[in-house]
Amino acid sequence: MSTIDISAGTIHYEATGPENGRPVVFVHGYMMGRELWRRVGEKLGACGLRCIAPTWPLGAHPEPLRPGADRTIQGVARIVADVLAALDLEDVVLVGNDTGGVVTQLVAVHYPERLGALVLTSCDAFEHFPPPILKPVILAAKSKATFKAVAQAMRVPAARKRAFDGLAHRNIDDLTAIWVRPGLSDPAIVEDLRRWSLRCRCAPK
Repeated sequence: MSTIDISAGTIHYEATGPENGRPVVFVHGYMMGRELWRRVGEKLGACGLRCIAPTWPLGAHPEPLRPGADRTIQGVARIVADVLAALDLEDVVLVGNDTGGVVTQLVAVHYPERLGALVLTSCDAFEHFPPPILKPVILAAKSKATFKAVAQAMRVPAARKRAFDGLAHRNIDDLTAIWVRPGLSDPAIVEDLRRWSLRCRCAPK
């Protein structure tokens, strides 16, 4: 695993495939991490593509954002753009899934300079954001104590299953256990996610 420092904080990522291959950068969804893309990255890397899978600050990130960082979906889009610039990537294939699809669309609109292609896979868009599945979480985010309690409940496999089960075709508890771990051990990461959830909309109000 590697890291890259940008103004908002430290981003952790995995890279596979030849360094001179065309870059493919993956953007996961809410409360997910780079592990989501590991199998895909290995297969595409074997085909000659340079696959980069960061864990973006959407709840599973290993390090909290710095004070003053923009904890909105627009802020995450800017973080993606800053990472592309920091890694000096050009002609990037940007791949978005779930909430990450909204992030990648914002990158394509506001920071298109380094993009060569955009791939959207089973993601939110337009009026379907935030999706209904996030509404209880957004409501909980209005209270620090309530949101912390919800986050701590993710220690229980049954709670993780209920939260993630509709998003996968197989049992992914091995992944969800990894994704919730940072928030269970670091209150600052939970606060990053709470503040992001509280402002979860495409257009600022």
